Amino acid sequence: MKKIRRHKQSISLLAIAGIMLIIAFFISQQTRSGDEKPRQTVTSLTNNGTLSDLPDCAERLSSGEGLACYVEAAQVSEALVLSSMDELLALEQDMDRRIELMEAQIAWEDSRDADCSFVRGAVTDDDNGVLQEMICRKNHNLSRLEQLEQFRCEWYDPAGCEVEASSQD
Repeated sequence: MKKIRRHKQSISLLAIAGIMLIIAFFISQQTRSGDEKPRQTVTSLTNNGTLSDLPDCAERLSSGEGLACYVEAAQVSEALVLSSMDELLALEQDMDRRIELMEAQIAWEDSRDADCSFVRGAVTDDDNGVLQEMICRKNHNLSRLEQLEQFRCEWYDPAGCEVEASSQD
């Protein structure tokens, strides 16, 4: 019985390693420049931030700092999403559900990226297109963050969420 369990764990570990390799491949494909014009990229922050770290870019939109602000906002919000995903994965004990959660996150990221690329392409001015793409990424990330928080509250830590909800009132 222990041998079968150890075998299942080995297979699960290999599956996770395979998924991580696939993620690394997709990231490397997205960062290749080739003959395309350089694009603004969003990189993850390494520290665990909070929503209070998210810059308020509304008043800077008309100035030249608007793009830089929204790039930072997209980076911070993406780091928050990734941190929230890490928390959910740590809470999930079932390896199959953990893999499904990772696959769902990858699919969500692909959808977000496609939506925001579409938004960027719909704007004729390249600088404004990049700005709109960063605004799109920030908004999608914030929506995903709310969704992940809802998952955490419903599936893993309902008592912790009741405390948070009552402190916000």
